[in-house]
Amino acid sequence: KKYLVQSSGVVPVSTTSMIKYTNIPTYTAPLKVYQSTWSVDPNKHAKQIYNFTWKLPVDVGFRYLVRLHLCEIEPSITENGHREFGIFINNQIAETCADVIKWSGGNMVAIYRDYVVMMEGDRMEGKRDLIIALQPKQAKAILNGLEVLKLSNPDNNLAGPNPASSATRTSAWIRSLRKLILAFGSGNAIATGVILILTLLNIIVYQLNFWGANSGESTISSWEGVCRCFSLVEIQLATNNFDDELVIGKGGFGPVYKGLIDNGNKTTTTVAIKRLKSESKQGAHEFWMEIKTLSKIRHINLVSLIGYCDERQEKVLVYEYMAHGSLADHLYYKNCNSPLAWEQRLNICIGAARGLDYLHRCKDG
Repeated sequence: KKYLVQSSGVVPVSTTSMIKYTNIPTYTAPLKVYQSTWSVDPNKHAKQIYNFTWKLPVDVGFRYLVRLHLCEIEPSITENGHREFGIFINNQIAETCADVIKWSGGNMVAIYRDYVVMMEGDRMEGKRDLIIALQPKQAKAILNGLEVLKLSNPDNNLAGPNPASSATRTSAWIRSLRKLILAFGSGNAIATGVILILTLLNIIVYQLNFWGANSGESTISSWEGVCRCFSLVEIQLATNNFDDELVIGKGGFGPVYKGLIDNGNKTTTTVAIKRLKSESKQGAHEFWMEIKTLSKIRHINLVSLIGYCDERQEKVLVYEYMAHGSLADHLYYKNCNSPLAWEQRLNICIGAARGLDYLHRCKDG
């Protein structure tokens, strides 16, 4: 519960029923892990869809094995589809439709799912939050246990060097200054004064550059914890260098491309890539505000922001890809063979209303 975001509305739930280790060895995790889980406090979230989110600080520059221990312990949930939820790791889709009953084969049956995550970046950055989120579709999500294991790099190293602090760098300059003054001696006042002034100027310029560089990095790296930062090369590879044949839509922001991104584990994900037009009125401030807003949003009726690119005057947003097309495509039969049934249209209207309500109220519902 220490790493659970908004833990005030969550209560522990447990069972004394015997857990079946049908699919995994009994030593995978203790019995108590699969006999307990977290649930939403009905007094606080009676009519809301509650998203579980964990933030765990980990070292940058390493891979991590994320193991989710799962077991359906609620007696009323016994069939496929009774409880479905999405799994997001670092704002990337790990599972669009997790179903514990379907995976395990029944109630009170223990299973686990493994995911490998790369926390990209320079090890000198220190720690960054590894974010794991469960987004329910109808009934609340379930997670019995969570393990995060740090994997060694090819050099068998599990730790990075500690960065030198700005105070250490400044003290090194001061020590050098003292040596220079002693070398010239107090008798040569003019030379000593010139050296003193030049050295002080160097210290000031160095510190300003250092602070400026760090402030820029902190602005960017702060978003890397919540969504992925793509290089321009990755975006160009994903879109075949912004091939017009891959354009799936256009808007005020600019064209939207269908692309493939590398997940880093020999798999790819289809995404929607929105490229800011050079003549667009949306500037850098609006671009970052959109990232700030969308990176915090996780709702079943809203498209998720996967990442962004801000390089060489190119500003790009990468979204979850909607494989079935837009609503307009279906309403006007564009690339769609059959019209939507009225029940489907009603469900779409309800879903859109829930998404808008979530955006306006900035909370689950």
